[in-house]
Amino acid sequence: PLLHRRIKRTMPMLLPHPPLLAHTIYQALAFDAALREEGFGLSGTHAAITSTSPADKEEWNGVSAIILDRKEWLDHWIESERHFATEQYNDIVLAPDAWTFADLSDSDAQDARSAGELKPTLSARRLTALLAGATDRMSPLPTASQRARFLTAVQLPLLDSYRVRVSASLDAFETLSHSLVRAVPGALTAAVTSERR
Repeated sequence: PLLHRRIKRTMPMLLPHPPLLAHTIYQALAFDAALREEGFGLSGTHAAITSTSPADKEEWNGVSAIILDRKEWLDHWIESERHFATEQYNDIVLAPDAWTFADLSDSDAQDARSAGELKPTLSARRLTALLAGATDRMSPLPTASQRARFLTAVQLPLLDSYRVRVSASLDAFETLSHSLVRAVPGALTAAVTSERR
């Protein structure tokens, strides 16, 4: 009860500061995981002795549950994570070198040869790293519904936005290619014929 009161008093002060809020939630999840790993349970504790519910005597929800079970705090954190990820995504796709092919290390080059010589762009690599970081923040969430909300609110919009951007670029390239072929009939055939000679 004392911990509950302190967290409930402190959380409203953290909400206007997304980095502090995210750090607090991450640390609470790490603390819970460490205690569970050590085998901590409620049996023999004051909470189990004073509880009237059999479920409350055995199951420990963790410190993070005090924060994440409150919908408005969870919503605020997920919205902060979404905003942060969107800003990072915009920096990635608007970078001058976003569509430059990435240099491949030896192991990556071997993978690229086996995949048909496809090379990732720098934006694809950076987006992959951004999504991996989001996955690291999402994976310790205790419930599947919380992880699903994080996935649908933070990660899927980034992937969909990137897919739309790549599709639009490919459509523009295809339109430009067709326009060029119509504007200069036979130019493409002549270029292919001269290369074969």
